[in-house]
Amino acid sequence: VLSDLLTVEHAGIFLLVNVVMVCGVTSCIGIIANAINLAVFVEQGLHNTTTICLFGLAISDICLISSGVPWVALDLVYLTGAWPHHISGRITSYITVFITAERCLCVILPLEVKQIMTPMKTTVALCLIYIINILVMCPEYVTSYLYWKYFPEYNATLLTLNYLKGSEKIAGLIYCINSISGLVSFVSVTVMTLVLVVKLKEASVWRIKAKSANISDAMSSRDQKAVKMVTLIATVMIICFTPGVVVGMVTFIEPEFDIRKTYANTVASLWTIACVFQSVNSSVNIFFYYEMSSKYRQTFHVVLSTWRQKSI
Repeated sequence: VLSDLLTVEHAGIFLLVNVVMVCGVTSCIGIIANAINLAVFVEQGLHNTTTICLFGLAISDICLISSGVPWVALDLVYLTGAWPHHISGRITSYITVFITAERCLCVILPLEVKQIMTPMKTTVALCLIYIINILVMCPEYVTSYLYWKYFPEYNATLLTLNYLKGSEKIAGLIYCINSISGLVSFVSVTVMTLVLVVKLKEASVWRIKAKSANISDAMSSRDQKAVKMVTLIATVMIICFTPGVVVGMVTFIEPEFDIRKTYANTVASLWTIACVFQSVNSSVNIFFYYEMSSKYRQTFHVVLSTWRQKSI
């Protein structure tokens, strides 16, 4: 007979520590950091593909970490926290796929990339990423609703979540689609990050040879810095999204490993750990931008100076 590995009390501890405490802190920091990112990118102007992509990434990161702020009731967290967090995480992962793909094109097809990746095409692609990922999740909200239920243990009628008949089949299909989608984005980022790492090593070897032969670099210093920054962002995303991908894949191996089935407490507890990693991923990009981009650093100080003057 199958039984859950963790009790409700254990799941409650994971929820308290990981979601309320850790995610609460990282989410608050991340919201501030990404608000600054948005202000900096707007100040720079959304005129090139990289800035547009990073602007879109900052928006999805804010959405992801906003769902980690503990402001909703526990009974409603699945609908108001878990799924919005999942949607935003998927958007973040696919924007990262797009950014790494663009950088790969920059190093593989440096002369054609400006014709292939225009600001308009980039904007349309980002909008499609948002729209498609949101639409995929819509059935989950259509098949669930809030209603008032009496709880004898509390001697009170509370607002809680309920599901329409047959919703389990739809939920299973949605979960399957999202697990596959998450795996595709994860593998894509991993492969393209490896390509970027290889190209960086080749550029480094070329630079050493070019210096001795007085030949100009194949990749400009600015492009190399951009590739390094994108590689670092993608690497952190790979690390931080690994727990979520693993939990999602386990469901294919064990059908009872589901939030509504036998291992519900274990699944909920493991997802809180995944949420912590994803919240960290959405909060740290500001440090990479500041450290690795002189243009970002300069605009950052201009924005802060403007805010200080307005506050005086």
